[in-house]
Amino acid sequence: MANILSFVKKYGDKTFEEEPFNELDSLVISLLPYIDFDGIVPEKAEDKISIREAGNMFFNKYTARELKYQIQGVRAAYDILFEIKDTKRYSKLKLYNYVYKYDINMQFGAMFCDVSDKLTYIIFEGTDDTVSGWYEDFEMCYKFPNRSDEESIKYINSKIRFTSKRKYILSGHSKGGHLAMCAYMYLKFGKRSKVKKVINYDGPGFIESEYKSSRYKRMKKKLELIVPNNDVIGRLHFISDPTLVVLSIKKGIEAHNALTWEIREKQFIRSSLTKSSDRLKKSMDKWVASMTPEERHVTTDDLFEVFNRCGITSLQEVKRSNLRRIIGILQEANNIDNKTKDKLLALIKIIFEYTKEDFFSKKQL
Repeated sequence: MANILSFVKKYGDKTFEEEPFNELDSLVISLLPYIDFDGIVPEKAEDKISIREAGNMFFNKYTARELKYQIQGVRAAYDILFEIKDTKRYSKLKLYNYVYKYDINMQFGAMFCDVSDKLTYIIFEGTDDTVSGWYEDFEMCYKFPNRSDEESIKYINSKIRFTSKRKYILSGHSKGGHLAMCAYMYLKFGKRSKVKKVINYDGPGFIESEYKSSRYKRMKKKLELIVPNNDVIGRLHFISDPTLVVLSIKKGIEAHNALTWEIREKQFIRSSLTKSSDRLKKSMDKWVASMTPEERHVTTDDLFEVFNRCGITSLQEVKRSNLRRIIGILQEANNIDNKTKDKLLALIKIIFEYTKEDFFSKKQL
């Protein structure tokens, strides 16, 4: 199976003049915000650092053991950075305007990457290992804007200058793709013409009212929505049909990992959405439709309160936690009614799917 790492290994010694920037390069760049560049990539546009310098500093800062226990998206970004940092193709690209914010209710990251003298990618981080990041993903089923949405709007409007002669592409994977869409939707009028396109790699959509807004319709004209054929995340909430469906070697939630997306030479292998993806979307839509926005809100808060009682702050801790213990704490919670508990069990199942735990059966419940 060939993926974007295969492309990097084959074409890494080619400059963009020798081999023009293509759709695979775009994904390579868009996965970089998963990396913790705090203290490495500058926070200001006046100070820039090359990918080679940033990569060397990063791998000198962290041991292989420290980097091992991360979710798939983060580990994929480490692999990409390691492969590209010393290549002719990527090593001299400049990174800057780095920001990462995290607290118990929010996780937000973004940075700029100059891919030429005239074009810059503004790339947003997807959901990382923090439970607060996943809280925001669940928030999207009942709320807009959430705090990361607000941060993306503030970030884009503060970083793009009216006087800039550059063109921009907004992009991101997973929640990062959602934030790229959100950022453009609320970009100030005089700055919108500077954005060539918005690329969402398998990121979720919006609540219905935002999806039907004039802001979304305007953004849609510049949107490229790229998803795997066994898609799950990119079909959550209200969102447009995909622009491009890529063949993945994995099924279900595991296809969200961009390193499972297959390529042939210099492009993705085209495919179509599977029946299982369609079925899962219908199930998720049914789950959302079964509750009012307020009920979705209560269910989400109760779920993460259960995680808090279990001392869980990251998805790695979810993976290491005993499933029966989590369910036991939920069932013993006197402040949660039975109807909400049933909805919570469905949500817990989704999370354990994502972390690649075995599905639990009704007998286990």
